[in-house]
Amino acid sequence: MLSSKLKLKKKDIDFLIIDKKGELLKVIRNNYFDAKVFKENVFIKNKASVIISSKTFKKATERNKIKRKYYSILKKILKLKLKKNINNINFIFYPKKEVFNIKFFLLEKEVYNELNKINFFLN
Repeated sequence: MLSSKLKLKKKDIDFLIIDKKGELLKVIRNNYFDAKVFKENVFIKNKASVIISSKTFKKATERNKIKRKYYSILKKILKLKLKKNINNINFIFYPKKEVFNIKFFLLEKEVYNELNKINFFLN
């Protein structure tokens, strides 16, 4: 599970999206998720969040299972990023209905591939 230091809180998300104070770097669209990548901010650095609507998944157990998958992937990504001193970036993931049936390692591969497309990792 992702530690609370690395999670975006509601006030941070409001600051980035609703108040439009966050500089949107990239929007990623995929079969399994949509993601917004925000550039470094003075107040919010190296954090991530997963937002799942109750309209998409009715049961809380399903939403929590998907959040656990994403947070375990994000934990690895943020630790990699912190070790390599890459510019600070904030993520917000919006999973789609198809993500419930995908295996964990395939989902992890999809996330890494999409982040490679925006040159997130050092090669």
